Amino acid sequence: PAAASVEEEDNEDYSNHPDLAMILENMAMLFRQNNEHQAALTRYQQALSIRQSNADISGEAGSSGVEDGKILGLMLSVADCLRASSKFDEAAELYEQVLASHIQTNSGNGESQGEGETRTALEAVIRHALGLIHAECGRHEMALEQYGISRDIKIALAGHDHPEVAVTLNAAGAVHGASGDREKALAYFRQALQIFQLHSGAMRDDDPDVINTQKTFA
Repeated sequence: PAAASVEEEDNEDYSNHPDLAMILENMAMLFRQNNEHQAALTRYQQALSIRQSNADISGEAGSSGVEDGKILGLMLSVADCLRASSKFDEAAELYEQVLASHIQTNSGNGESQGEGETRTALEAVIRHALGLIHAECGRHEMALEQYGISRDIKIALAGHDHPEVAVTLNAAGAVHGASGDREKALAYFRQALQIFQLHSGAMRDDDPDVINTQKTFA
């Protein structure tokens, strides 16, 4: 009976097995760490296809919060790799899908604030990523809009002096600089620099975040 059981397992179709998705995700992470974004993208897309297929088969895509979270996380990873590969339109479309699903889910959980705006760290991250894409494509107003929302969410969640706020201020400053508004750019850079220095011990000038922000003054 034991042998028969093993034989039955050997005959099982693993093409859409969750463990295969996990292996592909682990491979993708390694490729991504080495900046091999196209190789990572392929594995993430394969893993996403498996996760989505399993959700469709189970008929519980809307009821399995854990599985939905895995699918959204994979969609976000795919979008990140698309952006890193300069496939900006595809990345933006996927970020928007993830954002819409995330907002809808959290609105149902009573986590929205104000006029239906979801205040979560994930939304701030996605908004910042969308800002980066718009900035790369020269859509300065759209970039500033996304950076502004991301900054406001970060401030609401972590306060005005959090380093993540400085990251978005620095990015917005770069857009103002590219738009020719030197004064606004410098104002944003100074705010970002002040925050980074606040978190750099005794106002150290050799802190990486401080150095990166100082470069934008050049």
